[in-house]
Amino acid sequence: MITLCGVAQLAILYNQSRWIEALAIGLAAVALLAAFAYTRLRWDAHVDMFLAMTGPGGLGMLLGAMAAGEDCHDAGWSGFLGMSVGMAAASIPMCWYRARCLQQAKAEGRGWQALVIDWLGMQAGMLLGHLPAMFVHLPSARAAWLHHGVMLVAMLLGMLAAALTWGKLQLARSFSSASQATES
Repeated sequence: MITLCGVAQLAILYNQSRWIEALAIGLAAVALLAAFAYTRLRWDAHVDMFLAMTGPGGLGMLLGAMAAGEDCHDAGWSGFLGMSVGMAAASIPMCWYRARCLQQAKAEGRGWQALVIDWLGMQAGMLLGHLPAMFVHLPSARAAWLHHGVMLVAMLLGMLAAALTWGKLQLARSFSSASQATES
């Protein structure tokens, strides 16, 4: 499903702008996505969430912008809202039920907390990736390819920053608890 969503993203973008070089790069990116999906059990549990956000989430982002009536990624705040809703609708259920990191967090009683932190990181990354397109209009239809790629990379970096920050906070709390227990 993750790979099919990646291919669907390419089909939508290619339909908007028939740019063969971008399609070739996109196919290579989807092949990489498929390789990660196929070998996901060999990677850290958080890769499941990255895959769900990039595959179904990326497709939801494209469809959400189109549903908002915006030309994909040539959008203002309404397009960003459509992209955010589409991303959440397409990826959060998959993350909640299939991502190993959330399964671990749910077993520890902090599933919603982990999901919200990852989602906030994703939103922050999407916003940072979207802001330049809101203020600098590129007249070429090829800009949709560039903007979609930037949005996906920024989204993943936002999620990574949130996960690392959350991990460091958890580690600091565990050290604090351990030192207090040792002093007692």
